Amino acid sequence: MANQYLSLALFLMLLSFFIIMNGVSGFEETKAHPVMNSIALAFSNKPGNEDRAPDDQINKDFVIGEGDALSQIEGLFNAEVIAFESVRNRFGTTMHVQVPVLEFERAIDVPRSSSTQPLEQGNAYTKGRGAFLPTLVSLLKADKRGMPYRMDMILALDNNPADETAITPKLLEEKVEKIGALAGKLERAGLPQKFITAGLGQGKSGFIDLYFSPWEPIVTENDIKGEAPQ
Repeated sequence: MANQYLSLALFLMLLSFFIIMNGVSGFEETKAHPVMNSIALAFSNKPGNEDRAPDDQINKDFVIGEGDALSQIEGLFNAEVIAFESVRNRFGTTMHVQVPVLEFERAIDVPRSSSTQPLEQGNAYTKGRGAFLPTLVSLLKADKRGMPYRMDMILALDNNPADETAITPKLLEEKVEKIGALAGKLERAGLPQKFITAGLGQGKSGFIDLYFSPWEPIVTENDIKGEAPQ
């Protein structure tokens, strides 16, 4: 009996102590919240409130503009080109973009004065027209890791270019001039020639195939000999 009274007295003393301490002191709810959650989980069969770590919280403003060079190039096409198709290899290191030649020509065209070439109202290129080419060149020259990318351009023909020479040599000459002019625009916009290849190939006529892949310098035998110790 005496032990029960002693236990009750001790309980009342502790209760009074915590009541007094709670009255004269304060605590930060944000710091106490994890502790209260732990207590709730320990003594209740109901799940407590889960706190999401700051790293897991999505910041949309931070996500915008992120991604590798290929993702940004694809986003650029989405924003500036009306119709195109893109696909990556299974490793995600190269990307093939197929786009109508006319649309690609419009995208990389830097508009002249509106007095000589007025832009059509409602045209998809009137908004920010002229930004596609410098942005593409910037992305190809180096991504966020400093890795440059190359772009291989293949202008599609109905027939094999070798056969086209015998069938319609004049048409073949015009196609060569067209693909050369497109490559020239990229070079004049600041893209080094080593990052561009241009040619003709059999495929879907009226379209141009663009292949984007990391650029790797060509190591020649002379380069290897030059690095060898003397």
